[in-house]
Amino acid sequence: MKTILGTLLILAATALCPAALADLPVFRNGLLTLPVVEDEGDTWTLELELVENAFPPELILTHSRQVFAPVDMNTPWFVDDFLVIPALKLGRDSYWVELRLTGTNAFILDSYGLNRQQGHGFQDDSGYPASPAFRDWIRIPGDARDIGVGADGTVWVLGGSIYGNYGHDFFNDAFNNDIDYDFGLWVLDEFGWLEYPGSGIRLDVDPDGYPWVVNSDHEIWRLTPFGWNRIPGRANDIGIGADGSVWVIGSDRRLGGYGIYTWDGRGWIRVSGSARQISVGPDGEPWVVNREGEIYTRW
Repeated sequence: MKTILGTLLILAATALCPAALADLPVFRNGLLTLPVVEDEGDTWTLELELVENAFPPELILTHSRQVFAPVDMNTPWFVDDFLVIPALKLGRDSYWVELRLTGTNAFILDSYGLNRQQGHGFQDDSGYPASPAFRDWIRIPGDARDIGVGADGTVWVLGGSIYGNYGHDFFNDAFNNDIDYDFGLWVLDEFGWLEYPGSGIRLDVDPDGYPWVVNSDHEIWRLTPFGWNRIPGRANDIGIGADGSVWVIGSDRRLGGYGIYTWDGRGWIRVSGSARQISVGPDGEPWVVNREGEIYTRW
């Protein structure tokens, strides 16, 4: 591992092209420059200097300045004691990097991985770090609250941006962990993440690649080629099978959570049982988790 990290840092210090875009993280000559970093709604410019002969690699914050700049799903951000950098270009490759705060203005390299290739949006994945922890999984830049993948392979997420949705008290209780804001809707295309008009807290994707979204008012919305359509009823969670079957966890409180419903094209049909979360298999059969954490499926 020490050899891998040393090689990574040497490559970072020498290989980055000087023509790198001004708003992208730059690691050159031992100095990591982050033009935009998001921290609980504020944005900052940071510079961190690599400490010589330190292992694990250590960086010291040498400059910070608050700025007003837009953010997207590739913008570095702080979470707890970590500085997360979704995309740092090193030579031909792009890595995600997580730095852990260890003291006043001091960070160490906690973890990293190679970003998956996705056209021009992400970088070449011609090699993997030798650590077994990175052989089975490839980190995708960005962050999300929920994710859905259609039978056609279309990937949608809720995350990145937050939109207020105030004044609605529906389901406002600790059991449901209710929130009064929605997360922005993003779709993955060949160039990376593209924000799409719409927001919510839960989603899944139908076989044609269109998302169905539950927002923080627990309304159900379906995206079509002609725009958004409101679906009757309210829900806590939604799942869609590869065969097009749509299931939701509804609004009616039950012993194990909330009622379970399936969409017949015109309305919701309630089935037996109750749960808090749901997903749907390719054959249209639901799998649920109830309030006690127990897992059930229908046969």
